[in-house]
Amino acid sequence: MSASPRMARTFVPVSLMLLATLCLHPAWLDAELARRALAMSTLGVLLLLQPRAFAARPNGDRALVALIGWLACSAIWHHDRANSAEAVLRIGWWTTLLLTARLGAASNRDTIARTTAVLLVLAAGLGMFQSLGVTDWLGTQMEPVSVFGNRNTAAEFTAVATAVLAARFHSMPRLASFALLLGSCYAIANGSRSGLVGLPLGVVIAAAAASLPLGRRLLPCVPTALGLLLGVGCSLAAAGSATSGTGPDSLNLPGHATRTATLEVRLQIALAGLRMVADAPILGHGPGQFAVEYPRYRSQREIELSSLSRTEMRRVGTAHDDWLETAIEAGVPALVLLVLFVVARGRGRTDRSGLAPLAVLLALMIIRAPLGNAPAALLALLASSPILGEVELRPLRAWWLRVVGIALLCLGAAGVASAGALARYVASRADQPLGDTAPLRDAVAIAPWDPVAWQLLAQELQARATDLTGAQQALAAADRAATLRPFEPSYLLLRADLLRMCGQLDESKRQLAEITKLDPSEPQVQVQLAGVYFTDGDVDGAVIALCTDPPAVLRKQLALRLEEFADLCAARNSVDDMKRFQAEAAFVRTLDALATTGTRANAIAKEHFDTMRGSFAVAGLRDRDVRELLLLAVLSYRVGDATSATAAGQLAQKRALPLPAWQWSLLRDVAAPLRALPAWLPLLPRTGT
Repeated sequence: MSASPRMARTFVPVSLMLLATLCLHPAWLDAELARRALAMSTLGVLLLLQPRAFAARPNGDRALVALIGWLACSAIWHHDRANSAEAVLRIGWWTTLLLTARLGAASNRDTIARTTAVLLVLAAGLGMFQSLGVTDWLGTQMEPVSVFGNRNTAAEFTAVATAVLAARFHSMPRLASFALLLGSCYAIANGSRSGLVGLPLGVVIAAAAASLPLGRRLLPCVPTALGLLLGVGCSLAAAGSATSGTGPDSLNLPGHATRTATLEVRLQIALAGLRMVADAPILGHGPGQFAVEYPRYRSQREIELSSLSRTEMRRVGTAHDDWLETAIEAGVPALVLLVLFVVARGRGRTDRSGLAPLAVLLALMIIRAPLGNAPAALLALLASSPILGEVELRPLRAWWLRVVGIALLCLGAAGVASAGALARYVASRADQPLGDTAPLRDAVAIAPWDPVAWQLLAQELQARATDLTGAQQALAAADRAATLRPFEPSYLLLRADLLRMCGQLDESKRQLAEITKLDPSEPQVQVQLAGVYFTDGDVDGAVIALCTDPPAVLRKQLALRLEEFADLCAARNSVDDMKRFQAEAAFVRTLDALATTGTRANAIAKEHFDTMRGSFAVAGLRDRDVRELLLLAVLSYRVGDATSATAAGQLAQKRALPLPAWQWSLLRDVAAPLRALPAWLPLLPRTGT
């Protein structure tokens, strides 16, 4: 064998695996995106240096080529409304997967297995150190993410790697045993449910498919079982001393919220995904467009679950099901082509144990998005390709492969440079209220298709804006983010607030109305709408916008929000407006106190009511507002004084005081007992209003 084929069988796949797995930055904002870019650029270089390493065309190659072609057709069909850059990046990633499968067919299987063992030992070893509190580099005891920066991506790689080693166990039993033991131990410490399912599944499949006596087949199961038991023991020992660390994940940045991965959330996403497929069953919504289009299909239930009862805003970047996402983005034909690839992959194989890594990947694709996890996906395709040996490469095909290599290199290099710029920004935010805008400007210059970079730039410019020019610069960045993600409420809320700062109040109201169509229960819409009225000097409008049927999370904060507006009035010396907001805050705090019953609760509520009466008097509300009399009646009726409650109702009727809808939306539950009193019955809106 010549030197060049040897290089193709060893250096090329090993280089790809090492760079995709071990290259990392502690402040990467999106480690998966950065690794995909790194893998694309690495593969581009390898295509230019060694195109003959990619000459083989194993079973399933045609199906993947057809799938990429269908993705391109979908992108062309949707070019007028889709994010074209996202489409190109998705097609580039599928091309990377295709070429990796070809590379695997010409690679040395033992070399891949040994490299996998070394990578698994390094990654799992570091993860175990993190779980035991020895180091918090890129992870903590509570989040032992190893070198991957994410719990699930680390678990997926571990599951695929153990399947590779189980399939090649008998060619290197000692190294494989040690790696399986450590990898299984780390899977327990990691705690990801996808990893805990995928790891034993891969080992069992490899053992069941091996053409060996039963005793030898089961040998990989021994270190795996021991590792799992050891992991359970280590986790129990470390449970008492587990402490959470700080790092980039602790920043208030997109994509770094606490994970919520319940079965119901996945079910809700799947149901929305099926509706997306039903709306575009042939060509889909366009490659890379799931994150763009999904907000239009989100259910209120999924938002409630994902946002922890709306305590924070969360975006859904994937369908958590690669099979479904393929159909969403390129239609049912794309899903069929993916299935044909899987079927063709197993056709004609004599040693089916080699399919174990691919089987693990395919299983994880049902519950996660491992196709976007570069180390796991590339390893599965490399290790599961049938060996075809050296294949002659015609000059024309070599030329085309180099052209593809240049394209992948450019795409990947831009992604790596952008990820590096965003990492510099994240590092500048460490223990600082504001970050450096220079890296963000670099990021949007390098990758103007990245909405997250534009959003972060808009936020930083907004925080620094001291005049109209600064606000307009921030608005320009927010406009770019909203153009790339036109249905993302968090981007649209940012844009609406900047429109307010720029004095475009009517446009800000229209933008908030559009957000309500996407997410009717988003509490920030009411807060920002109140801010628009406040900016316009309309105090009544601000109060009504904030207090009308507030969502539960806003209702809990309502008094505090009103006091914040009072503080803003004090800062600009608007004394009358400050008194009005203080009176409204006192009213809400009285309602909060009335939410509980009992002698002590009634006494506390009476104290808050007395404070409210004083605030209403100062704000000039006593003679034109029914709320004081209504709450007096509620308090009297609670302590058994129906006479005083009736007298308050008669006085309210005599004064003909109105009860606006926004006030009733807050009073509805508290005032319900007054329906038993004839004096109050005509004053209270009918039930259900």
